[in-house]
Amino acid sequence: MRRRPLMYFGVDRHDPALPGAVLRSAVHLAADDPQGLVSRVDVVIESDLVFSVRDNGAGLAVDRIRPAREPWVAEALTEMFAGHGTPPAGTGLGMVTALCTAVVADVWRDGRHYRQWAAWQFPPPQLQVLEETEEHGTQILAHLDGAYLGPGAKLPLDPAELLSDPFGHRPLPNDVEVTVIDRRRGQAADVD
Repeated sequence: MRRRPLMYFGVDRHDPALPGAVLRSAVHLAADDPQGLVSRVDVVIESDLVFSVRDNGAGLAVDRIRPAREPWVAEALTEMFAGHGTPPAGTGLGMVTALCTAVVADVWRDGRHYRQWAAWQFPPPQLQVLEETEEHGTQILAHLDGAYLGPGAKLPLDPAELLSDPFGHRPLPNDVEVTVIDRRRGQAADVD
């Protein structure tokens, strides 16, 4: 992914649109829930290269799907998945992690809060099991790699860009409400 971002994100490495394409991919992955449980996605742009995306779905699985492998949330953050459909369907969050110095996934599921950290060049550490909770969903906090993206790289200022499909043929589900808070400007916008 780092060698050929055009193939995964629709824009090349030094294109100023690449940070926005990564964020759009994270939003699309959060909203495109196969179980149909996601009705809300909240995006917070913390700075020019740091964002979070939180959904209200069931939460990523935290158990080991395959024996002798990492918990599913760690695999989702670090591996590419073959699948049916057009990109980025079937690719997983690994494509987002690949362009970040670090990604932290918080998962609220089955009465517990879990946290998993990942980075493209390091194996993920052990899944943290945190407090009990009634919440559910997943939040991804991503720190884009400024050294990779180059000088002047920054997330878009127009929240409507998050709804556009980077590949031109897969819109967000109509029943998912997206809210964007841009802390760089101190304002929130509903984008639906």
